[in-house]
Amino acid sequence: MTEALAEWEDAPEPRPGLLPASSISRREAVVNQIRRGIVLGVLRPGEKLTEVGLASALQVSRPTVREALAQLAQEGLLTAEPYRGLRVTEIVDDAAAS
Repeated sequence: MTEALAEWEDAPEPRPGLLPASSISRREAVVNQIRRGIVLGVLRPGEKLTEVGLASALQVSRPTVREALAQLAQEGLLTAEPYRGLRVTEIVDDAAAS
């Protein structure tokens, strides 16, 4: 057995829930950044999001942003408005609304 192979086999297993940074795709990183912006209030409810603006701010390609926005819309964090684009969905806390 070669030395490199022995090192590989002795490498510790990643902890559950923790992934090496290299295993996170660029799209996932963009999804996480936009989600964080929504949760922290940097991206306000009702605010229109554009591929060009986000791609420039996050320094990634428009297709990457497009994929991330589609995922976030599917999750309900963004609302699609026909012929107008995507807006940040207002998040209502059910406990606070009652």
